[in-house]
Amino acid sequence: MTTHPIAIPGCQEDPVKSPERQYGSIRKTSSSDGWHQSDKMVREGYTLVKLADNRFLVEFENGSSKNPYNWAFSKKLYIAIITFFTILSGGISSALPSNAVDSIMEEFAVEGELNRVLPAAVFLIGYIVGPLVFSPLSETIGRKPVLFWTFSMSVLASLGCAVAPDWPSFLVLRWIWGTGAAAPQTVVGGVYADMFADSKTRGRMIACYITASSCGPILGPILSGCVIPEDWRWCFRIVTICFGLIWFGLIFISETFGPALLKQEVNELRKLSGSDAFLTRQEMHSSGFRTEARRIITRPMSMLVFEPVVLFCSIYIAYAFGLIFFSFQAFPIIFKGVYNFTVQSTSLCFIAVGIGAISAGPVAFYWDTVYENAKSKGDVWAKRPEMQRLPIGCVGGPCLAISLFWLAWTAQSHIHWIVPVLAGVFFGLGYQLMFISLQSYIADVYRVYAASAMAASVILRSIVGAVLPLAATPLYESLGVGWGTSVIGLASLACVPIPFVFLSVGPWMRKKTAPAEMPASEPGRLPRCIATFSASSQPHNWLELKRTTSEKADDSIAVLFISSCPKAALRVSSLKVQAINHYTSHSLDRSGSSLSMSDDSGSSSTPPQTTTAAMTTTTTMTLLELPTELLLTIWGLLEKEYDMNRFVCTCRQLYHDFNGLLYRHNVCHGGQAITWAAEQGQDKTLTRLLDEGAAQIITYDEWPLFTAAEHGKLAIIQLLVHTCNPIDMKDDKESMAMFYAAKGNHVPVMEWFLEKGIDFHWKNINGETALTWAVEFHSLEAVQLLLSRGADPEHFTGSYTLLIEATKNGDLEIVQELLKKTQQLDFRDTRYGETALMWAAECNEEETFQTLLAAGADITIVDNNDLTALSWAVKTGSETMVRLLLERGADANVSADGTKPCIGHAAAFNQLTIVKLLVEHHADPERPETSKQQTPLSLAASHANDEVVRFLLEQATVDINARDESKMTPLTWAAKKGFTTVTTTLLAKGASPDTIDTTGYSPLSWASRGGYHEVAALLLQHDVNVNTADQYGQTPLIIATLNNHVEIVELLMKKGADPSITDESCRTPLLVAAQYGYTKVALALLADGTPPDTWTSRTHRVIVPTQPDNDSNPTTPPRPPPTTTATTTTTTCPSGSHIRSGRGRWIDTPDKNNRTPLFFATLHGHEDMVRILLCRGSSAIETPTKAGRTPRSIVAGYKDAALKMQNPRLQFIWQWFRFPGEASVDMKLVRENIEMAQNKTESYPWCDGCDTPFFPYDYMLHLFG
Repeated sequence: MTTHPIAIPGCQEDPVKSPERQYGSIRKTSSSDGWHQSDKMVREGYTLVKLADNRFLVEFENGSSKNPYNWAFSKKLYIAIITFFTILSGGISSALPSNAVDSIMEEFAVEGELNRVLPAAVFLIGYIVGPLVFSPLSETIGRKPVLFWTFSMSVLASLGCAVAPDWPSFLVLRWIWGTGAAAPQTVVGGVYADMFADSKTRGRMIACYITASSCGPILGPILSGCVIPEDWRWCFRIVTICFGLIWFGLIFISETFGPALLKQEVNELRKLSGSDAFLTRQEMHSSGFRTEARRIITRPMSMLVFEPVVLFCSIYIAYAFGLIFFSFQAFPIIFKGVYNFTVQSTSLCFIAVGIGAISAGPVAFYWDTVYENAKSKGDVWAKRPEMQRLPIGCVGGPCLAISLFWLAWTAQSHIHWIVPVLAGVFFGLGYQLMFISLQSYIADVYRVYAASAMAASVILRSIVGAVLPLAATPLYESLGVGWGTSVIGLASLACVPIPFVFLSVGPWMRKKTAPAEMPASEPGRLPRCIATFSASSQPHNWLELKRTTSEKADDSIAVLFISSCPKAALRVSSLKVQAINHYTSHSLDRSGSSLSMSDDSGSSSTPPQTTTAAMTTTTTMTLLELPTELLLTIWGLLEKEYDMNRFVCTCRQLYHDFNGLLYRHNVCHGGQAITWAAEQGQDKTLTRLLDEGAAQIITYDEWPLFTAAEHGKLAIIQLLVHTCNPIDMKDDKESMAMFYAAKGNHVPVMEWFLEKGIDFHWKNINGETALTWAVEFHSLEAVQLLLSRGADPEHFTGSYTLLIEATKNGDLEIVQELLKKTQQLDFRDTRYGETALMWAAECNEEETFQTLLAAGADITIVDNNDLTALSWAVKTGSETMVRLLLERGADANVSADGTKPCIGHAAAFNQLTIVKLLVEHHADPERPETSKQQTPLSLAASHANDEVVRFLLEQATVDINARDESKMTPLTWAAKKGFTTVTTTLLAKGASPDTIDTTGYSPLSWASRGGYHEVAALLLQHDVNVNTADQYGQTPLIIATLNNHVEIVELLMKKGADPSITDESCRTPLLVAAQYGYTKVALALLADGTPPDTWTSRTHRVIVPTQPDNDSNPTTPPRPPPTTTATTTTTTCPSGSHIRSGRGRWIDTPDKNNRTPLFFATLHGHEDMVRILLCRGSSAIETPTKAGRTPRSIVAGYKDAALKMQNPRLQFIWQWFRFPGEASVDMKLVRENIEMAQNKTESYPWCDGCDTPFFPYDYMLHLFG
């Protein structure tokens, strides 16, 4: 392509004839055949716009392929996919160490709750710093440079974390990583806004962007949980490899930011021409580098503080985002603490959250389709931009709050773990819907500044995400799982109204949003027009166009101040609405006058060569001087339903002058004008609109006659009926105006209709009458009027009679009016078979209930579920209604809910007074429920209702040891739930403590399993069998050991529990403790009550260094054998004086595969357990299993790198096996080490072959040992 130097021509045009001179506007020229030399020189795809100061503004040509809006779809798709993965990678990175943090802290020898949160917190601090620079920087130099270099930073930081030598360097690299990863989170939204002009496609791409942004943190813990058994560094190695592939894809993306592309073209033009006469629109408004830099850096924070849309959306998003990182701390506390999940199992719980988050995408797409279809049909509700984005947020917020309460009160040991896990589905769905809704709404409102607005959101959510997890552990320690999670749920509930508020006041708030204006250079968008109406005392009709911003005249329309205007100027023919900037480039004066606009300093932009008086200083012109096309364009920019009605309220005269345009709006858009006049009682306005021919049957809006009837505007009704409406006019559901008058309880209007002979017996297509509407909408006077005129009180509407409808609504006075006219008190509804009396009991309407009883309602009728009025009274807990029914002879033994008898339901819900009433009226206190066969006593005991238990035990016929379907007695239920008071009461009344249920559990077994120390102590005081075994051969001692309940183990040992009894797998309690590393339980099993600080082993010489700091640090091995610097403390004691009688026979008792406790402690790396067993006389160092493995053979390979990686404690245990002989062990030091190393309570999967659990570092040994 040949290029030529550009000659910048002088401006020699005639100032009067030249449009750009005469009106201070611009002229656009284009070329499609490359560069050429003239006074209007452009390159293909670009347009030069000549300005009044002899400079040239470079813009995209209409339909140019250079404009990102017009790129090929395949090109857009490639960029969208690559940037999608940059967002996803950042989200994964933020939560990647969540499940690996324990291994990281162990390797770097750090501890504490604060350090546990730091890897994620410092990453999110980087998220705070990054958007302040990268987001506005992308709006200055372009998207691609920012994305490429920041992602390069992330790749290098991830590689650095994989090889980090110590904790400080690891945290610094995490901060650098977070800073780099922050750029895609804020810039990619701008990339999508750059490429996709239509809101439908842009909304769907934003939804994908948000899905990646929010699903990334959910995938992080799943990835780390699966990789951590091998090596935590592999988490970072894997993501580094993946990041490298994404980085390679970033090389080939194109710049998408339009101003940056134009800047490149300007630089090329300047280089070729050697002139600075070319500039971009950004440069026109630039105020210097320092000022511009300060502005772009402070813009996100300024928007966060001063823009209500950004502020409240960001608050909600930040809280939801913080909940994700809060869950990384909360899930281990909940699922490991309640269900004994492993780290891997806990990480898999996030799959449910991921499923919910992914499900939000189809929901958002579906709603987008519904909105577009409604918009294409012209539905009124679809004309509001808020309806496109916010409704899914209105669904997501409640889902998020519900999921938190669901998790709070279902995470209990007696409820299956899948129930709280499923709450994660609603958590992910609600979080994602809310995220998509509010982020898309921000992008729609701020468009060209979307990156800065999203940066503000990212900053706030990163702060919350870094801080909120710190509250997890203190919160759950103080309040527990239920109330702790409920507090978080209540805070989430407080945020739910935010999208609803925006849905209501969105148009008004968008008008108050300063940066949300639409640049005229963007295709398909019009400049912002703010409409403000006020009454003026000026004697003439003027339309003032005044500048309110510092932008050029072609960038913004003015604010309109309208006082009044002649009707002739507004009654114009229907013309095609054109873009406003089209008219700014042509003469706005069709009558010889001119329009001038002041510049930033207030001076006129009229060319100095113009000498006519009309073009000197005036900034006003009459409406008659405006072209009708421009007037209609301005009218098209107004919010009709909001602005025009407010306009009417403030300026009545002007409203009358606008009747013509209101009528046209009424015809085209569903018509608010005539309906508004009918609603407000504006009879003169209504008359004018009717004279103009306004339609009275309006699509998608209420009809004037019905609106007037509903609001009691009798004069309007009379006017409409007199002019054109028949009195019996019906809407699309065959409802007459009489219905609406009854709805509004407007008796004068109804009386007027009745005088005119309207048929008040008329039924609409739903079978409803005017009386039905009066009852449904609580209109007492309307009911009285219609009943007095003979309306049918026994009419059925749908499934209910009018009496039932009034009873459900709690309208006592209407019920009393209907009872005066009807004799059918006992009609049953067609849906549930309930009478009005039953509905009164169900709704707890005591006064209505008493009224119906006094009127003679039948108390024996049974509904479709075999329930009577007494059943409903018991369920609602109304003592008054129960007493009234029983006094009238109601059967006290009926069912309350289909399974429980009334007395059982009352006993379960601690309704003592109702229980007493039922017993007094011959209710059977022994009648069981039909499902689980629990008696009222058993139900009361299982719900900790001690007063009800005491009362029932006073009844002579109650069996205190009655068994239910599972052979559980009331005492068994009380012990299972840990109810101390009920247990005390039952034992005092002679309940048997040795009953066995179908699982083989006794009350003591259940108390041991739940760790209920006080209940177990009470049972042991009543000569209970302490060694009873369940169906798996597990005694209470084994059960307590399995659940790591140290206090229960100590209590059982004191009461004579036999520690040598084995279960069906031949495991003793000690062997179980050795398997799981429960060192405190092992000490309780081996202690004789007064453990000394030093015990002696007769079979092994065990060397303990005198310096405690070596043993207190789990990463430092014990000192080598005694030398001149090592010392040994020896304390002699009588042989066996500190050994429990017979302990030597069971301390080395093997299981069915001949594996001893010492073998398991060695195999699983429980160093402290090995010490304890050796100190207490274990001699199984050389005892082989059936596979031929011994404890010594396991630790002998401690120098092997692979084995050492799988079991890092082998090298320490080796020190305890090397020196056989007589020696002593400092048990005080051992106990200190135990207190420091917290007991592990994970439940690991079992091997089918040898009946032993897999441990993370035992996998290879287990398979090949």
